[in-house]
Amino acid sequence: MAKKKYFNRLSARDDRRLVNPPTSTRHPAHVLARIMTIAELENRSRSDIINELLAVALDVYESEIPSSVFNCPPEEFLSDPDILPYGPKVEFQQLANKHFQELDAKFEKPSPSPLYTNEEIRGC
Repeated sequence: MAKKKYFNRLSARDDRRLVNPPTSTRHPAHVLARIMTIAELENRSRSDIINELLAVALDVYESEIPSSVFNCPPEEFLSDPDILPYGPKVEFQQLANKHFQELDAKFEKPSPSPLYTNEEIRGC
């Protein structure tokens, strides 16, 4: 895929809210060399490039997680907003919400909404 397609997929996310203290990772030399090349060609910071590449990789990973046991939950699930389907993707989204809330608690102005709403988790 073209790089613009990857970067455009991230335009809806609020990447201005960064956690403190910053995290640190170690990368193999061949990976870091390519990140440094992209940063130089795009005239952007390595952190920005790494954040965008990780976000894209996470989107791809999540898109490949199997959905709930149902393609679309039965009608009784849809009528009760507190009942959610179950399955690997739902578990991923609920755990991501939990961790997002834990991280969000450290901000001065917490986010008004979870990472995934019940409607997004339901998928219908």
